[in-house]
Amino acid sequence: MEVICWLAELASDYSQNPTAARLFGIAVERGAYPAGYWKARQAMCLPEDASADAGEILVGAAREHTLAQGLLFVHREDWDQAIDVLSAWLTSSHADEAMRLQLLARLHARAGDINRGVKFALAAADIEGASGSALYAAELLLYRARYGETVNRLADTERAAALAIKARNVRRSWHGDSVAAILVAVKAYVLGGKVAQARTLIEQQPDGDAWPQEVTDPRLRREQAELLAATGEYDRARALAAELDIPFVVAEIEAVELTGTAENAVAAAAWQSALAAAESSADFLVAVRGLAQVGGELPDLAEVEQEHPELVREIRTVQRAMGAQGGTIEALRAGATDYFALAVLLAERYGQDGEHLLAAEVLQEAAYRWNDPGLMLTSARHLRAAGDPEAAKRAAERALTMGGAEWAGQFDTRALIFEIHTDEGSWDLAIEQARNLVTLDPDAANARWALVHALVRRGDSDGAWNALTPDGDPVAPRDRHDAMTWIGLLARRDTSTQFVPRALSTMARWPDDEQLLGVFIAQIFFGLRQQELSTTDEDIAALHTAMFDYTERFPESTVFRRMPVSEDDPLGSLAPDLRARYESLSEAIEELDKAKLPLGMLATVFDSSYTEASLKRGTGFVNAHAPAGEMHGRAAAAAAWNKVAVIDVTAAHTLALLDPHLRSQLISGFAQLRATDETYRDAVRGQESLGLRSTMSTGWDPDAGRPTVTVIEQSVADSLAEQATTVCSILHQAARRPWTRFTTFPDADRKFEWLSSLDMAAAEHIPFWCDDHRLRLIAAGMGVATFGTVDLIRHLQTQGQISREIRAAAEAVLLTNYFTDLGFDRATFDLAAAMDGRVPRGVAFALTRPATWTHPAAVIDFVLAMLAHAATAGPDQVEGWVSATAIGLVRITTDDGSAGANLRVLLSRCMAEPWMNADRLPAVLRGVRAGIAERRLVTDPFEAVATSVYRNLVTGHGHAFAMSMMMALVALSSESDKATTSRVVLTYRD
Repeated sequence: MEVICWLAELASDYSQNPTAARLFGIAVERGAYPAGYWKARQAMCLPEDASADAGEILVGAAREHTLAQGLLFVHREDWDQAIDVLSAWLTSSHADEAMRLQLLARLHARAGDINRGVKFALAAADIEGASGSALYAAELLLYRARYGETVNRLADTERAAALAIKARNVRRSWHGDSVAAILVAVKAYVLGGKVAQARTLIEQQPDGDAWPQEVTDPRLRREQAELLAATGEYDRARALAAELDIPFVVAEIEAVELTGTAENAVAAAAWQSALAAAESSADFLVAVRGLAQVGGELPDLAEVEQEHPELVREIRTVQRAMGAQGGTIEALRAGATDYFALAVLLAERYGQDGEHLLAAEVLQEAAYRWNDPGLMLTSARHLRAAGDPEAAKRAAERALTMGGAEWAGQFDTRALIFEIHTDEGSWDLAIEQARNLVTLDPDAANARWALVHALVRRGDSDGAWNALTPDGDPVAPRDRHDAMTWIGLLARRDTSTQFVPRALSTMARWPDDEQLLGVFIAQIFFGLRQQELSTTDEDIAALHTAMFDYTERFPESTVFRRMPVSEDDPLGSLAPDLRARYESLSEAIEELDKAKLPLGMLATVFDSSYTEASLKRGTGFVNAHAPAGEMHGRAAAAAAWNKVAVIDVTAAHTLALLDPHLRSQLISGFAQLRATDETYRDAVRGQESLGLRSTMSTGWDPDAGRPTVTVIEQSVADSLAEQATTVCSILHQAARRPWTRFTTFPDADRKFEWLSSLDMAAAEHIPFWCDDHRLRLIAAGMGVATFGTVDLIRHLQTQGQISREIRAAAEAVLLTNYFTDLGFDRATFDLAAAMDGRVPRGVAFALTRPATWTHPAAVIDFVLAMLAHAATAGPDQVEGWVSATAIGLVRITTDDGSAGANLRVLLSRCMAEPWMNADRLPAVLRGVRAGIAERRLVTDPFEAVATSVYRNLVTGHGHAFAMSMMMALVALSSESDKATTSRVVLTYRD
């Protein structure tokens, strides 16, 4: 007897109800006890068309067992009585308790109390092995998430999916109907927005979770076809539907595609075809809901309404709103507060009309009403389209809060927040969201590239390279934009032997993109030089082939092209370009000087880095200080000390030259130094360029009218590279912020990024630390407190925080690096000259500036001391010191007469020095005449000075000796100077 009962229960578990009913009947006939219980089980397994037989069985068994009594009330549709009876049933096994709870769940749900039904269903599902109960609980949760009142719709879908998967696993263990459970789990995932997880459930292992026998089940294949259609993969959906040969599915897919892409009437006709092909109540409901969405005519819904009254009410309301008038705004508004679908349709209509704020309001209200984070996310998108990024971010953050940690929409929401931060140039915040995206889906190319691009824009090339190479090899670029970033990072970071072949194979993906191909080839050569990589002969041959192919196809490329080189005149082919560049550069520098424009304009004109223009002294010297503005500069430095300041590239350049201890002291004296991301990226560009340590450059010799090669010492190239690295380090350590939109310079574009630091200082009312005097003048004119490094050092020295010796040493270093207008201090100039080996370089240049000549006698004494040393070093050094002095002496005057008088004094002092002789006089005269070049109407002082010298000689030694000495002194001078001397001698009168 027990065996028959067990077999009957087993058949019931496997949904073989006719067999189960027959076996239960046999068990009752053979005396199974308690008979009323087994009769009730038999009645439960009878088909719907045997309702009378079931009623007869239950009437006879009602007095024998509580289960039969309860089921009799169910048969009579007396739900309350049935609930009361079954609630009192004291079960004796887990299986019976699961059945009791499931029956109560169904009864409460049937009575309209979905929440209580869910409660009992979940209690039944908690009983181990109760797969049917778990599946019903999942179905009930899914129903509540779709149509009922729920605290958290997404939580219901998540739990429904989990319960359905639990039922699937249990049924798999005894080879039951696992597909039924999978279908519920798929629907739950789709409703919760987790389409990827839904697909995993229906795809065969190892790509998915489905077993082979499940994948071939027509029900699962149908679900796959419908899911493909829902996600827009109509061709695949149609192909699968054709294989299934289910008319309804074929018609449904056609209708789904036409909905939203065709006129409502066309879509309605397609849904009518689907309705005609419906084979089940589920098919009927799908078709009817589709008809309602496009305003189609509905069939009789009276029978369906008895089981799903709320659903039918919604369908009718949606159909009326979308009906005869095609869905008027008024009709949509009327139903939007009560029905989810109408709220979505109303928002879509507002969006189509460009009323994004109204669309956002509708969606936000609906999101709160139905606790739907997806609606809140769509609201955020409309707010962004309306031009309100702050409101869009707030809505997106609310969507994340509503959705919770497991919400499938997290990725799309964070992607939206990332895009908003990117639009605003808030790269730190964008990077934060991009990292979240990568965490959510490490394999998503969009997420990884979002992070890479954000890090590159932030100036974090190390971080970008790490993000690009999660598994060691760089992730492939998706498109042209990615490819530009990709090759730039590889050229600087890829030290593997795969660099060249990897770059060439990737380049081949864009065979007709002239600019991209040129950039790739140039970057490959840059990488080989930058990384000092060794390559195989095969790689070099492949690179040369690609290079020659490119230059043949694109001979006029401005990115990378071939230039013919003559063996007799290797530089001749470069002449046109070099001459044009020289003329434009000379003109630009002259115009900049006339207009008193800042150094950054050179970077703008020649599209180079501001950092390189500063470090290489683009205007020939560093105009970092102005005596007239020193008082204001010191006051600004004093006010900024221990507070926040914005640092410019030029100030970082100055700091890079100073002693590390002093540099650290100056930087740490501020509570915070700020810089822009744009400034840091510019510094990185300069570092990369100067990091090549090139010692040779080509230029144009205007006098010779031909190209020329300039060579600098390797030590100079090394020094520039080290200074660029230090500038990068200083700006990297600063508190950097993105500054993509100028506030005070609204018309400035990317070529004016060097203004970003000043713009930030002005916008945020922060002192500006800058060592371009002309840029500081602009800042001061804008009302920005500004100071230079010299101002800061001198302030600190007066406050006793820096010694007089350290100040002198610092300024001496600056003098050797062509910093000008620091005034004159003999000790500082002596130290600087010693650093320069007393060669006329930076210190000599300082002599050309009027600001140095505040105490002319002291300066002349210094010059004569330098000349005494130069006399032993050679005429070139003599000429260098004298020419610098002559230029300075002319520039400090306001008229030609005074300038001539100064040159006569200089030449007289030189002529009186003990080192003066025939060898050195030509160098002195060339130097003095360099001053005349500054002012063409100045009289050459040689004749007047020669007359004075000759007079003194005659007075002391007579004519014969004087004449002999004078002619000997000019023996190596030019013929014109000899003639002048002869005229002086011959025309002299006592």
